[in-house]
Amino acid sequence: MSNFSELNLDSVEVARALRYVGIANNMLQFNMTQLNKLLYIAYGIYLVRYKVRLTAEHPAAWPYGPVFPRVTRKISLSDSITPLEFSRLSEPVRLLLAEVTTLFGDIPANKLSAWSHKEGSPWSHAVERSGGKWNEKLDDEDIFDYFYNFVAMENPIEAR
Repeated sequence: MSNFSELNLDSVEVARALRYVGIANNMLQFNMTQLNKLLYIAYGIYLVRYKVRLTAEHPAAWPYGPVFPRVTRKISLSDSITPLEFSRLSEPVRLLLAEVTTLFGDIPANKLSAWSHKEGSPWSHAVERSGGKWNEKLDDEDIFDYFYNFVAMENPIEAR
């Protein structure tokens, strides 16, 4: 594993804040796959920009791509959301969540999953390392390398 420090944010709190941004600013309702992939994108971009992990929880390799297991277990998409989680976050994190939502929030879940499964992705490396077993943590070094290129691209997720 890597030596990146962590911002020590709760992945569930960040995911709730991401939902808040989607609903409040863009009127987007995310399904669980989209929520996990957008959180993964935010995690990767934050790692590249600040050399620090966004959340204490690592994304894990699940059949439909990178997932934050606590988010999947603890968030119900029928829960009402308030600006509280969003307001607790630092300005750089709030801006990042708004950016991720604006740029990628309208991409369907199946396209986000397909993108996250590409050969050479951190997800594919984790699946290879585990011999095909699920729930393997994605390595931060792999995420950093992958998102370093992702951040530099103009349209990192193929045409919608």
